[in-house]
Amino acid sequence: MSYSGLGTRRKGRMARWEVKLPEYLALRIETLMVDPVNKKPVYGMRSQLVTELLEKWVTEQEAAIAARQAELGGKSQAMEMLT
Repeated sequence: MSYSGLGTRRKGRMARWEVKLPEYLALRIETLMVDPVNKKPVYGMRSQLVTELLEKWVTEQEAAIAARQAELGGKSQAMEMLT
């Protein structure tokens, strides 16, 4: 993950989520997000990380649903919900 793209607004309205995760994992992630020059966390990095990971996951899930649909030869209810 690079620092490029920080400070740019993403398309669409923003939603606020509260996510709970193990402290050891949060600390590992926060450590990786520190700017080596300023020694501070990079602003917006958590949101960028979560957005990129979820975009990748959603794309993979949609591809898997489309593949299953192709195997079955028809539109599934899940694909109809996505369109």
